[in-house]
Amino acid sequence: PTLIVGTPRDVERLRLDMNRRRDAGYLVVAVCEYDANNPVQPDGTHGLPHVPLSNVGTFVRSSGIGAVAVCGALPSVELRELAWSLEDSPAQLMFTPRLTDVAGPRMKVSDVPGLALVHVDLPRFSGWHHVLKRALDLVLSFAALIVLAPVMAAVAVAIKLGDGGAVIFRQERVGMGGRPFVIHKFRTMTHDAESQVEELIRGAGGQALLFKIANDPRITPVGHFLRKYSIDELPQFWTVLRGDMSIVGPRPQVAREVAEYTAALHRRLLVKPGITGLWQVNGRSSLSVEESVRLDLHYVENWSLTSDLAVILKTVRVVLRPQDAY
Repeated sequence: PTLIVGTPRDVERLRLDMNRRRDAGYLVVAVCEYDANNPVQPDGTHGLPHVPLSNVGTFVRSSGIGAVAVCGALPSVELRELAWSLEDSPAQLMFTPRLTDVAGPRMKVSDVPGLALVHVDLPRFSGWHHVLKRALDLVLSFAALIVLAPVMAAVAVAIKLGDGGAVIFRQERVGMGGRPFVIHKFRTMTHDAESQVEELIRGAGGQALLFKIANDPRITPVGHFLRKYSIDELPQFWTVLRGDMSIVGPRPQVAREVAEYTAALHRRLLVKPGITGLWQVNGRSSLSVEESVRLDLHYVENWSLTSDLAVILKTVRVVLRPQDAY
């Protein structure tokens, strides 16, 4: 059982992260929403008990809390008093690097006595690890195209029999460094799908960034099945072999979406886009635009070969047990 301490915004973000990662072993059962400028109402978040900061230690001991997670910026005096209040309890005290969204492997604590400094390794976008990433892309993409060739042939026949239209959907996307390239996917929509985009965007509130809607009227019957199991993505392994994409990376976006990028979002273009990525395996279409963007930026800042392999393995599980896909 876990209690989260932080500002309302930071508490909610960490609560969602922990709920998505139940395998990590943290079950959020209470919150302490701290905001020095705005008093927080005692009703808590999503029905969870709200514990005043001064009562956290008492609540932890009486409720069997095993971990207290502090996120965001907590004033040093309050943080010190919180730590003191937990000294005779069995609870672990944890801190999340929410301010910079930096992953743990990039952080190390200074061992100089009396000097508490956290060193952060800056992300690198070239070097030997990128060579290894490209080698992994080549091996896995080539193997996937050979093993899945019968499936791809069957899908092509199904699409052709469905409405007699083109089997492959081609579209220009924006890749690493802002360079345009063409993606290839199995067609899952009607022939005039692109001509309906602007009208659908207006109907969805004018949000073009990461545009995707549930019950999209443009999707064909065959397309619904292909999307549910991500089979429509298989031709993109050719794009990976060609070097325009990677197996793992941010979702490739069209020019109208890139035109809405903020300065921070432009960092998505520092790496190759991918067939799968963090947000595809952490909620897929059910995630908000904000959460999807945050996960993409987290990947850009913290990716490693180990994390890529973890995403690939999780993608296999998500595809075999699809949820929240449309």
